[in-house]
Amino acid sequence: MRFYSLKEIEGKISPHTSFLERELERRKELFKFIKSPEEVSEFTGGEVFEVGIGESWALRKEFFPGVSVIVLYFREDEEFPSKLSSLFSGDRIKDMKGEDLVELTLCLVNHILRFLKLKGVKHEMLERV
Repeated sequence: MRFYSLKEIEGKISPHTSFLERELERRKELFKFIKSPEEVSEFTGGEVFEVGIGESWALRKEFFPGVSVIVLYFREDEEFPSKLSSLFSGDRIKDMKGEDLVELTLCLVNHILRFLKLKGVKHEMLERV
């Protein structure tokens, strides 16, 4: 399976990459509360997935045939802070507009935050989901 970054889909001067990175950075702190990625996958209709780039866990959600969003979470360790990022896959992924992929990614991430809220996690950011 081939994975694509937003820059690979939109081109080197991707107008949406910095926006997506900023929005994922804002939300990453809450991902430390996820104890079971399997429960999250069931809640979102996605699947726990291994990309193999050192992620703590990843979730793949196919939104349309041939269009999948992969959210990757890297737990913080002694050397690096935590990180939340995304990749895209599927045989129709290059037919999608970058802005649409950003929206799908943020919908998935916000749905994961909704999962945390329903699980009883208290955080000011969860008041808006």
